[in-house]
Amino acid sequence: MNSARRRARTECGRQIGAGFLVTGRKAVTCAHVIADGGAAPLTVTFPPAAGAVAVPARVVSHGGWGGRPTDPGDLAVLALDEDAPVDPAAFAPGDAAFGEPPREPVAYGFPRGC
Repeated sequence: MNSARRRARTECGRQIGAGFLVTGRKAVTCAHVIADGGAAPLTVTFPPAAGAVAVPARVVSHGGWGGRPTDPGDLAVLALDEDAPVDPAAFAPGDAAFGEPPREPVAYGFPRGC
């Protein structure tokens, strides 16, 4: 992944955050962006796409983050109400991880060059 094509901007009420597209209708963002549980209108925009139209979305999985330093999972999976205008990110196969046993995958921020 060497470009920002899959970058997503998530907005929930006054909160704005980053994310990335993982399937045609699923995006991952930080749970703290949707801290109110998605009660406020939630949209995902793909700025590199022509027009950058905001796509309505809803939270389908929340990592359990509640704002405390020891809370797990500052991740949330969003389901988009329509197909995204960009292709999803391509991930390496699970058996491509280094080490034995393979390390648990972790992602933070944007890929280099974005």
